[in-house]
Amino acid sequence: MKKLFHFFGSIHFAISLIATTAFFVVAGTLIESWADSHQYAAALTYEHPAFFVLLFFFFVNILFSALRRWPFQKKHIPFLITHLGLLMMIAGVFVKSLYGLQGVMTLVEGTGTDQVLIPNSKAIRVEDRNRQIAYYSLDDRNAPFQMMGYAPHSKESYDYWIKGNTAYIQGLPPFPVIKWNGGEVPVSGKAKFSEEEVWDLVALRVKSPEKAAAALYQQGLVQGEIDLDYHFSEGPRSPVVTIEGTIIALNGDQQLVNDEGIDLDRTPTLALMQDERDDTHLFFLDRHGRIFYQKYPGSQLSTLAVYDEGFGGYSAIAEIPHFTQSRVDIQELTLTTLREELKTADPADLAPPLKYIQQQTGAEYAEIIVDLFRNWHQPEKADIPQLKWDGIDQQVLRGLQWAAHYFKEGGSMEEWPVEIPHTTKSEQQTFLVQQLISIGNQLPPLPSSNHATLLKTYLLAYGITPSAVSPPYHAMGIQPETISLESPLSFRHKVQAAEKNRENNRPLTTLNFEEGESLTVGYDSTGSGICRPVCEGKYLVRFQPDVKTIPYRVRLRNARQITYANSEQPFSYEADIYINGLKKKLSMNHVHETWDGYRFYLSSISPSDESHVKRVQLIVNRDPAKYFLTYPGGTLVSLGILLLFWWRPKNR
Repeated sequence: MKKLFHFFGSIHFAISLIATTAFFVVAGTLIESWADSHQYAAALTYEHPAFFVLLFFFFVNILFSALRRWPFQKKHIPFLITHLGLLMMIAGVFVKSLYGLQGVMTLVEGTGTDQVLIPNSKAIRVEDRNRQIAYYSLDDRNAPFQMMGYAPHSKESYDYWIKGNTAYIQGLPPFPVIKWNGGEVPVSGKAKFSEEEVWDLVALRVKSPEKAAAALYQQGLVQGEIDLDYHFSEGPRSPVVTIEGTIIALNGDQQLVNDEGIDLDRTPTLALMQDERDDTHLFFLDRHGRIFYQKYPGSQLSTLAVYDEGFGGYSAIAEIPHFTQSRVDIQELTLTTLREELKTADPADLAPPLKYIQQQTGAEYAEIIVDLFRNWHQPEKADIPQLKWDGIDQQVLRGLQWAAHYFKEGGSMEEWPVEIPHTTKSEQQTFLVQQLISIGNQLPPLPSSNHATLLKTYLLAYGITPSAVSPPYHAMGIQPETISLESPLSFRHKVQAAEKNRENNRPLTTLNFEEGESLTVGYDSTGSGICRPVCEGKYLVRFQPDVKTIPYRVRLRNARQITYANSEQPFSYEADIYINGLKKKLSMNHVHETWDGYRFYLSSISPSDESHVKRVQLIVNRDPAKYFLTYPGGTLVSLGILLLFWWRPKNR
């Protein structure tokens, strides 16, 4: 026993411990470099139980080496002071590891909490209908569940609308999902979402939603060609149908507006398409040809409807705009707006064609222009009075007459001998008229044209067309009705091989509850995702980091970014918080510490601008031993080392 006592206090044992510690340090550095994971390296080194055993033997070695000096003499004082300080510091490490705190607190302006999230820990959050929340470890015998399975890494995805080979819309019978590889797009069913319309329902599993949507739209077109202008993340951005050179917008403020009187009547269709990435794409084609699109990514939660505060489950929602106005209805609203504007307009501010008509017809000119616009694609049907054209420059008049004659004879833009920009048909016609006017004095005279046709050509020369003067939808008060659709949300999990970088791993566990119902949940590292209902809504459950309650309630009043003078470059971040009612200011370089050792650091602020309510993240830590073990121990070590050099006892 005496030999063992001397060995534990010997320099040889100390050197062995130092070498072993160096091995842990080197191993941790190499592991972190290899795996690119701090968690992985920490778990195998200084967070491993073997490392705490190593610290314990350091404590034993230092203690026994001091006791070997017994009986103590005056000359041993520096040595004993140094070793006492070392023992206190090691004891402080043990106390901090057992009773310390290192966590994260997330606050939104105006909110407060006394709970701290412990990163990298694992707990099951269980909430009952009485709003009682408890956190259980996975193997807690007092929990209302039993862990039936665990995987270190998994992938969680979300199913909206399409689940397997069936599509679901709340209130309708499920309908089949068809695999589409090209050709005609099949219809899966029909439904009535408004009193006057029956919609086609389409549910597809596709490789390319863009091609499927284009094929679906195209097969409902009598003429023309669809261009979805499809983008991977945004879907159809500026979809159009082109019919004989006329481009018709299918969304936006100018949707359906065209100068040729073309209507796109079709069967209303709701199409659900799931691609190879498990993303669901919702297309709605209304009976007038408009397109509405919404994407539901399988890898992240979309907008949800929450039932019974989550105890009743969740549903994906689609707010589909449903316009009741056709192109003709929109045209009449446009003409009504135009009539009122022309009646109140100052004649001096009118474009030359409008001013010329106003001078000849007076106040009636507004009705003349409106009637012409109403019959723009067939101007001869418009009720236009006899107009005098001798007041127009002869070069201009010759150009107008030849342009009117060319349009009347069915001349196309493609046949025009001079290159014309590839724009809309109306803009090309304007360009053609302007070309003819520029050479009007070189053109032979023509018989008088129809007054309406000549007036239309005169307006074209200045780019005045129905589509050009059509105001945006919102300016005319056109607002769609909203048809709300919902589909129950479901979760899918796939176990995957664990990655070396543990920070990227998402554990998975299967829990069996007392009522016999099982639930599989993926790890939510932020502790902010939705909770899953289980046992017919008895509990809400989430797999997340553990949460500790601290004796301080922290409320965020205001957070802000401080920029350099005359610059948008951030200089610092600040936050005004209340800790148990006392106002404190935190910043990047200012930490608040309570009397009992809780330290609050301002970690991050988002967003950085003033466009939204601020969300801040505070780092909260506490070392309960630093004031009576760690810091005093460090002081004693420093004092002992000084005394080793300067201590000169008389009886040495």
